[in-house]
Amino acid sequence: MALIPDGREVGTETGVNRSGKDLDGNPVVVSASHEAIQDYGWPTAWGAGETKYQRGTYEQIGDTRLIRVTTADCANENA
Repeated sequence: MALIPDGREVGTETGVNRSGKDLDGNPVVVSASHEAIQDYGWPTAWGAGETKYQRGTYEQIGDTRLIRVTTADCANENA
């Protein structure tokens, strides 16, 4: 399922969180590590987040779905 970014971004100790919604309007946060962003860029990190979301690999925190993205996720996205 495609995820639609809303332009909001927050830096963390380990990476960057970007928020958005899925096509059903559910709020999502893609949390990518600094290494994933530096090595692969945000487009690939966001794409890896979409892939993980489609597989149901996310944490439900309140009404928000949190998708954690690592360099391994990005490498798999590019494979």
